[in-house]
Amino acid sequence: MATILLGSLRLAGIPDHVKPYFESKNDSLQEMSPTWLLDRVHEWDGRPLKDFARHIVELLLRRANRLSLRKARFDASTGSIKIPTRIFFRDDLVFKDSNEGGGSVSLRLAPLVHILSGIDLLVRDENEQWQITDRGAEALA
Repeated sequence: MATILLGSLRLAGIPDHVKPYFESKNDSLQEMSPTWLLDRVHEWDGRPLKDFARHIVELLLRRANRLSLRKARFDASTGSIKIPTRIFFRDDLVFKDSNEGGGSVSLRLAPLVHILSGIDLLVRDENEQWQITDRGAEALA
């Protein structure tokens, strides 16, 4: 919770030329975007943090369910519908039927490089190779 709350509160301090790497104008109303989350922080101000955390968890679970239902496919060979999910909802209960496989979440290099170049930590040289900027070297030190 601390990470997402701090991220939303830091939005105001991000330079205008960097903001599009974190949130486009169209994304600002989308669930879990930094602006959306900051609006929820203000909306929930004065209420218990555990209630806010519960609200966010419920929202994430509903979102995961929507995404998996969107990916559902009919398997003509078996006559069944395949829903790619490990999380299930029954009455007021949420449960999983298996663990995630493959270890840690993989790093998606292209989006990371795009963000790092937008905040002047990486730059392409004349050979189209990525190079660390002086600012990037300072950040690594």
